Amino acid sequence: MRKFFVKLCFIFLLFFSCSSVKQNEKQSSIQVQNFSSPENIELEWNEINDYVSKADFYIQDFGALCHIVKIDLQKESLCIVPFPDDITSKKTLSAVQFAKKNNCSVVFNTTPYSQKVKLLSKKKPVGIIQNGNIMYSAPNARYCALAFFKTQEGTRAKIIQFQNQESLSAAFTQDELLLCHGGFWQILKDGDLIQFKEIYDSRTAVGVSKDEKTLFVFIAEGERKNKSKGLSYMQCASVLKKIGAENAMQFDGGNSTCLIINGKNALSYYKNPILPAFIGFSERCIYKELSKN
Repeated sequence: MRKFFVKLCFIFLLFFSCSSVKQNEKQSSIQVQNFSSPENIELEWNEINDYVSKADFYIQDFGALCHIVKIDLQKESLCIVPFPDDITSKKTLSAVQFAKKNNCSVVFNTTPYSQKVKLLSKKKPVGIIQNGNIMYSAPNARYCALAFFKTQEGTRAKIIQFQNQESLSAAFTQDELLLCHGGFWQILKDGDLIQFKEIYDSRTAVGVSKDEKTLFVFIAEGERKNKSKGLSYMQCASVLKKIGAENAMQFDGGNSTCLIINGKNALSYYKNPILPAFIGFSERCIYKELSKN
């Protein structure tokens, strides 16, 4: 029995290694811009489509390789695609699987999760996940959330500092709620940085412009320390403020951090985590078409 288990583990590792190489061969090419500090950041944007632009850059003072995606929420062609949803009964998906299934031009990880035993137990989201009136995961009052609303002027994004009943009720009554995903903490509020301990890691953060019409998805690499040591929460906030965010928050970082562009890994190393929560953006709105059936 023991020999069988060892063989099974070896086959799994071999398969994973081959998959990693295959995905690395297919990942997006990265042209990195270099800046000495956040204050010197002047990004040259690479247009992905009519609502998405992307920039990859290295901050020398922080020793961090970073990726920013800028999304124009006002574009009529834009479709926000959630996971989980009511279309599939699956509890987890890989980032690439989710992106390809829904023809997403951008996918990033969101809500943190708990898992009793790694590889053996299910990943359970910790914090609110809600699509319209359907709630998939209950709020966690300690943490913040990102919500998208349909307004007369088009789609807007808002960061809700706490997932308590008072804050959520106030936000949800303003306009038609499209989607709400919980994260960890708000790091930038009305243009002011919020203080946190300096702990460095891979980061997934989002920022929202003052008019709430532009979403910035910010990824800092931190799993290959010799290439990029990651960022602290405050460093993420300083970068997002510099590029135009008025409010910003952290989603799940560390091993969960990922960014998929047009179905391909957009980081410098292989990353395709299997997680219980993603947000994607699509041009063809496959999700909406499936929802009608």
